[in-house]
Amino acid sequence: MVFVCAFVISGPLARDLNPPERRLGMSDAPVATSTTRIRNAADAAGLIDTLTRLTGRASWIWFLALAGLFLDAYSNAALGAGLSPMVKQLGLSPTEVGLLTAMAPAIAIVSNPFGGWLAARIGRVKPLLMTKVVFALGALLTAAGSDFQTVFAGRALVGIAYGIDFAVAMALLAEYTPASLKGRLNFWQGVWYTATTTNLLLTLVFYRFDVGADIWRWSVASSAAFALALFLLQLTFLVESPTWLAAKGRLRESAAALRRLYGFAVQEGPQEGGSEGDRRVGIRDAGVLFRPPYLPRTVLSTVISLTQAMQYFAVGW
Repeated sequence: MVFVCAFVISGPLARDLNPPERRLGMSDAPVATSTTRIRNAADAAGLIDTLTRLTGRASWIWFLALAGLFLDAYSNAALGAGLSPMVKQLGLSPTEVGLLTAMAPAIAIVSNPFGGWLAARIGRVKPLLMTKVVFALGALLTAAGSDFQTVFAGRALVGIAYGIDFAVAMALLAEYTPASLKGRLNFWQGVWYTATTTNLLLTLVFYRFDVGADIWRWSVASSAAFALALFLLQLTFLVESPTWLAAKGRLRESAAALRRLYGFAVQEGPQEGGSEGDRRVGIRDAGVLFRPPYLPRTVLSTVISLTQAMQYFAVGW
C-alpha cells in the first residue's frame, strides 16, 4: 500500500505530461553541440527521456537515492532477528509484541501520504534528509529502551520516517529515470530483501561478539549508523529533481540540476504554461489514482503489495 501512495506524487505524472513532439532523439549521452532551453516541466522531463542509459554521476546519484529504500527495509526488519531476547529482557506480553512489530508499518501507511504532500511543497531532497535524522533518533531511542513505552515511541518514529522516505524516494527515482529505463524502478524489490538479509548477517556478527540478551539493541542501533552515514552522503551528493524545479517555475535551478546530473548543455528559457508554485496540494490530489487511466494500475499494485506483505511478515515475524 505504501508503494501505491508513493505513485501519486511523481507528478500526476511527469512522463504522461510530456508530449511526444517535445522529445528529442534517443541517445546514450547528451549532445553538447548546441544549447537546449527549457521552458517548463515537460521540457525538463522530455530532455531526461532522450537518454537510453545512466552513467557516471547520474548513475551514482540514482543508486544513492535508492539506498534510502535499503534503510527503510533494514530499519523495518531490525527487530526481527533479536525479537526473542527482547521479549525476555523487557518482559513483554503477546499484545505488546504484536504492537511493537506492527507499529512501524502501520504508522508508515499514515505518514506516507504526508510525505507526498511535503515533497510537493518543499521538494524531494529536503524530506529525504529529514527522514534520515528521524530514522536515527527512532533507532537510538528503541535501542536504549528499557520498557515497552520507550521502545514503542522509538518504533513510532521509525514508522514516520519509513512512510515519508519511501514515498519521496520513489518519486525522485521516477523523475531521475528516463522513460526507456523505467524498469530500473523495480530494483527496490531486490534492495528490500538485500537489506533484510544484511540485517540478519550483521546480527550473526554481533552474536559472535557474545553481546548476550542485548543483541536486539545492537541490531536496532546499527540502523542508526546506516541512517547517519546515508544522511551525510545524500546531503553531499543528491540533486533536486529538475522536473520538480521546473514545475515550480525555478527554471534556472532546473537547468543547473540537469547540467550537474546528466551533463546536458541546457539553459533556462522564457517560462511557458505557468508554474505550479502557487498550486495548493491536498488529499484530493490522491483521487487521480482512482480514476482512469490509473485505476487498474492502483488495483494491481495494491493487490501485489498486500499479498507480498502477508507472506513476508508471516515468515519474518
